[in-house]
Amino acid sequence: MNRRSFTLIETVLAATLASVVVLGCMSAFFALSRTDKSLSARFHEANDLARLQKTMQRAFSSLVLSPDASLDADEVLTQGAGGAGGETDEAGDSSMPTEE
Repeated sequence: MNRRSFTLIETVLAATLASVVVLGCMSAFFALSRTDKSLSARFHEANDLARLQKTMQRAFSSLVLSPDASLDADEVLTQGAGGAGGETDEAGDSSMPTEE
């Protein structure tokens, strides 16, 4: 018998090597899949935070200060808590309308 063929050891070795390569590829695929899901979740979270930041920036940029913005916090609290009737401007003039 002079036929040239693979021996049993060569066949088993080739099958083992092929299974190691396939298992390595499957492991890499599943690791990449988990990483993709994680990065996708992070991207959506970052996108939501960026949208929130933009919304808050628009909201805060549209705020308007009142003409009496120079009042101290203590003055605002005492006026808001039932202070004396008329308001005065910085010069002490009571030309501002009073609430009655």
